[in-house]
Amino acid sequence: MKYHQDMKSRKKWLSGALVCIFLFFLVMVADYVIKGYYYPQKDDFESSGTGWILEKGVPGFGTTVDVNFSGEKSHYIFKTFKANDDGIRGKIIVNGNNVLLNTETFLGILREGEEYFDASFSMENLVLLISEDARSFIMLFQNTENDRFGIGKSGTMMLVYPATSKEQALEKLWDALPKSPTLQRRLVELGWE
Repeated sequence: MKYHQDMKSRKKWLSGALVCIFLFFLVMVADYVIKGYYYPQKDDFESSGTGWILEKGVPGFGTTVDVNFSGEKSHYIFKTFKANDDGIRGKIIVNGNNVLLNTETFLGILREGEEYFDASFSMENLVLLISEDARSFIMLFQNTENDRFGIGKSGTMMLVYPATSKEQALEKLWDALPKSPTLQRRLVELGWE
């Protein structure tokens, strides 16, 4: 009789433990689904190297610059809303100077079906396209008379990163052009040939 009572209490204890484990597992799955649905996962990135600058209308001009590219990518595990676009934010330092004024950071989004983050800035006539893996970018910008980047020229410029030669820069540009409607549109708007 005592043996049967011990077996019953062990079965109840085992059943209770299994129910607790199941509920814990259910809560963990629900937490993962909710976070994946509403909150982005974040990954840091940083890269330093050489970029190549081209000047609009001057096919013979090209120069290398030192680039530090860093920031944070965010992505949703479950993309169910249009608002759930992946995002990127960070800084680009060229020859020791922030591309944006002061200590500002860029913000960009990766829309569904596109291969480049679009971080366009209309106020500064700056267009920034960043590869999905955040290892390369193409930037159109206005280098002012004060020559913030020390390249000895002012005007409409294009920075391709990473690239150590004009050939590499153009190869990356021709590869990105058919994949980015934003880049195509801005090059037409700027009369870039």
